[in-house]
Amino acid sequence: MKFNTSEGGLLRQAAAHQRAAHHGAAQHVFPKSMNRTAQIIEEVFNATGIRAAQGFLRLDVLLGTNGQYTFQINQANSTPGANVTETRVRQADSFIATSYGFFLKRIAAATPSAPTQAEDAVCQLYTFPDNVIFPGSESTNLEAIYNSTLQIIIGNQIVVQGYDLMQNRRVGMAQQGLQASQQAAAVGTAGAYQRSQWDGSEYGFAPLHQAFAFNGQNNQNITLNLPTAINCAAAGNFVNYATIILRGVLAINGSDKIKDKSFSSFISKA
Repeated sequence: MKFNTSEGGLLRQAAAHQRAAHHGAAQHVFPKSMNRTAQIIEEVFNATGIRAAQGFLRLDVLLGTNGQYTFQINQANSTPGANVTETRVRQADSFIATSYGFFLKRIAAATPSAPTQAEDAVCQLYTFPDNVIFPGSESTNLEAIYNSTLQIIIGNQIVVQGYDLMQNRRVGMAQQGLQASQQAAAVGTAGAYQRSQWDGSEYGFAPLHQAFAFNGQNNQNITLNLPTAINCAAAGNFVNYATIILRGVLAINGSDKIKDKSFSSFISKA
């Protein structure tokens, strides 16, 4: 199925949905992010003939006492066996991001200096530093991350000076460890929420209005810049990470065609 994401195309789709509603037919309303992803998939294929599909990258970085952290994007820079939940861009591919999510990740590890793959595989992601999950000063210090920015460098050129992370912060009504009601509070933790609220697939995500491509052959990274150096490390048998999930279009074997330019010119015709 094709999605026409031009202004006129969207208007015609809206009119079609209205007519369907008027006649009682089922409506299929596609999110803007899906429309944009579909548009890019079609444009990449038409311009290059290479295979393009919906895809994602997942990048982790260990938190400590620094004021700056670097997320590696290329699979070629991966350490075998480390961070099994990561998905980086292959050297032969390119990835065009249309949205990104930012999360805190906490691993319960028997040996915090070397979490196992199994311990990493079952960890959860969080959209805010819940003081039940991140006790003591951890939750307070981790708030600094949401006053931070993400800088994106592709091919040794700064393509994004700074995305603010406050737009990714989500605090739901249901929070792990919080009593579900006053009546539940009277009977202790039995009435508490066992997990924090998670509203749908876009929870913790924000759209990327600026389009750029991560080419698997480029020197590139994403840098988390905190306002100042602060201790974001976990205490005891735990390890804290920051996690970025990028969603968009994966151009399979497209690193020689898809470059890092703006949306209007990043597809090479050569």
